[in-house]
Amino acid sequence: IALTASFGMDMNDDINKYSFALGGRYYFEQNGLFLGGGIKARRYAYDNAPDTNDFGLSMEGGYAFFLSRTVT
Repeated sequence: IALTASFGMDMNDDINKYSFALGGRYYFEQNGLFLGGGIKARRYAYDNAPDTNDFGLSMEGGYAFFLSRTVT
C-alpha cells in the first residue's frame, strides 16, 4: 500500500494555476499490478476575471516492476 500527495504551481502572465492531490495505491505483490485512486483540487487565478476552482476524482492502474520487496 502506498499513499501519494502532490502540489503544483504554474505562474504565467495571465493566469496562475495551483493544484493539490491526495491518493493511494494498492500493489499486488504476486504479479506487479497496482490499482489506485485519489482526489484532485485545482485553482485558476486570472488577472482580469474571477478565480475558478476545479475538483475531481482520479483512478489509475498499471504495472510496477519490483526491484526489491519495498522498491518498485
